[in-house]
Amino acid sequence: MPASPHLFRFGNFEANLRTKELRKAGLRLRLPHQSFAVLQKLLERPGELISRSELQGELWQGKTFVDFEHGLNTAMNRLREALGDSSDDPRFVETLPRRGYRFIAPVEAGTDDPKNRVLQEDLASVSTKEEHNSTANPAPNNSAGPRSWWRSKAASILGAALMIPVLTVVIAWWPHHTRNDAGSTLPLLKPLTSYQKRETSPAFSPDGSQVVFAWDGGSASGEGFDLYTKVVGSENLLRLTSSPSDWLVPAWSPDGRTIAFLRVSPKNSGVFSVPAIGGPERKLASANFQYPLVLTLSWSPDGKQLAFPNTDWNGTQSFPAGIRIISLENGVVESFPNPPQCKFTLSPVFSPDGKWLAFSCTLSDGVTGYFYMPRQGGEIRHVITVKENANPVTWTNDSERLIISKDLSLWEINKDGGELKPIPFTEDGTQPAVTGSGKRLAFTRGYDDANLWMIDISDLSRPSARQLVSSTRGEWEADISPDGARIVFGSDRSGGSEVWMSNIDGSNLLQLTDWRAMSGSPRWSPNGEMIAFDSRESGKSAIYSVRPESARPQKIPLSVDDASVPTWSNDGRSLYFTCTKGQHPGIYRASPDGGEAILITPTVGFNVQEARDGTLFFVSSVVGGDIRSMNTHGIESAIPNMPKILYPNDWVLASNGIYFIDRKAPQPSIQFFEFTTMKLVKIVALDKEPTVWGGIAISHDERRLIYSKIDEKISDIMLLENYR
Repeated sequence: MPASPHLFRFGNFEANLRTKELRKAGLRLRLPHQSFAVLQKLLERPGELISRSELQGELWQGKTFVDFEHGLNTAMNRLREALGDSSDDPRFVETLPRRGYRFIAPVEAGTDDPKNRVLQEDLASVSTKEEHNSTANPAPNNSAGPRSWWRSKAASILGAALMIPVLTVVIAWWPHHTRNDAGSTLPLLKPLTSYQKRETSPAFSPDGSQVVFAWDGGSASGEGFDLYTKVVGSENLLRLTSSPSDWLVPAWSPDGRTIAFLRVSPKNSGVFSVPAIGGPERKLASANFQYPLVLTLSWSPDGKQLAFPNTDWNGTQSFPAGIRIISLENGVVESFPNPPQCKFTLSPVFSPDGKWLAFSCTLSDGVTGYFYMPRQGGEIRHVITVKENANPVTWTNDSERLIISKDLSLWEINKDGGELKPIPFTEDGTQPAVTGSGKRLAFTRGYDDANLWMIDISDLSRPSARQLVSSTRGEWEADISPDGARIVFGSDRSGGSEVWMSNIDGSNLLQLTDWRAMSGSPRWSPNGEMIAFDSRESGKSAIYSVRPESARPQKIPLSVDDASVPTWSNDGRSLYFTCTKGQHPGIYRASPDGGEAILITPTVGFNVQEARDGTLFFVSSVVGGDIRSMNTHGIESAIPNMPKILYPNDWVLASNGIYFIDRKAPQPSIQFFEFTTMKLVKIVALDKEPTVWGGIAISHDERRLIYSKIDEKISDIMLLENYR
């Protein structure tokens, strides 16, 4: 019996109904699952009218709490955005007003033809053959199979449509290449893994023929990551671990026999090792990790040491992170002190020649420096400073250059400084890994589709939620204007973390900053005439203000540096903010016009909120802090029975209590802590993970809450052949 078609091609697009992927010229497009479900329904019946009610039943299956009209319109808008289509002049999807939609373009339907696989292998054969001689042969795995990604038609289109426009960039970037035995020296980008959900943290075997990575198993329940290995070019997997973890970062030993890895887990975090061919785990050292996305693990070239970042929890205010090096001969863990200019040091990586140790350094909130020093200690040398949070760093194979992530792409820079050079084809790339020969570069490409949602809490017996602002990037840290008509929020929809404003329904979007310098934490003034926010535009964290009508931000001159997370006093005459560096870190107050900043508490707290009686509330730490109150006499105390807050903006003050995001339970939720009774009330369970530092806001009439949640997480590992 012939297989049902699951590949649909139209124009230069290809939709795979099995893997729920949409590709254009071979490159995967970001498309939320509801938008893909709409596309699938249309493709299955091209030329036919698909009614809005039919789509409602297909997408939401009778769930009455969803605002269907708004949700379908959003899904259709994002589908058209991905297709480059227009409702006024459609090429693919035609709208029949008040009735539904119809797919009007020619559609070619088919299945996964084995001939496509042959052509796929032929395409891959033009890449370098230097790294095929591995003796390892991982056993097949019976878990969810890979998504077939590199189709023959997509490959031919990619060659014609992509290589010509970027040829100038490629020639400029690879001027020293000579032709290899395969007859090609141009870079070739292809998926190294393409499984369901998330694959991260690639690391190559010493000969470059295999890769180890973390995969969440494609589980919709998000059970956690385990480690797998595969031969490059094969889809047979060997599973190395069976303890799903919050995060894993592997590193292959120089002799190829062992894979060490960092495990982030509530009960068993630390440094571990496992045989590369499979076998029992061994714990090498206990460790604490609070910044999973920045973690690296690096073997010294002689295989005698491992370098990793560690975070020491001091129980009160901060997480001083530093470099640790463990000796594999005696198990001794050596600590490297943080350089004086660094708040944290992260991502230590040995150079391939064994002479240097590179690392990232948090200079200020949202400002990162990249440094290196002699392996045995000595002068610390600065490479570059970027106005972003830290990301994993690695060396090129010649130990002369560093690869860093910046502006949602990978860049290369000489270790002695100079000009940053973009690495073509690495958009949305992070966690770079290079083979010993330098000819292969792997990296993680993915995104979190974080959107703003609004919930009506006027009737707690039937709280209703609807999506408010969405994009294929992320939205977070919303605040509602005093009149309830507008919102301000952070988003990276323009490529960097910027401040945006819209109407309360998400319409009339306006970008307020365009600095590519990590701007956020926006807050309306009590009269609605001003917005305060923080940014790293000046090279360090500072407070800015902007009038919504002008969209011309101005830096507020303050007597202290490294100021962040501003909030307003009730009368609008003062701004509260946090300083985490300097001689006197803590919470400060200053005029919105700037000037002298007054220290009100040495507690390095965040997200100050003022009650009507003048009492101040704030979180006592950047991670896992208490909510404390400070009365008008300056007396500070923790709120009895109030649970700890994981992130500083996971809560918002109401007139009679605190709404907060509870992330500790298996299913996250929004809870309410009532001041008088000191009891908790669950407002609503969240069906998806709330965004880290996503925030929660309340309207002035206390009838609506806005929060950010991650509607979809996807990441794959990409392979750039002929990198060097």
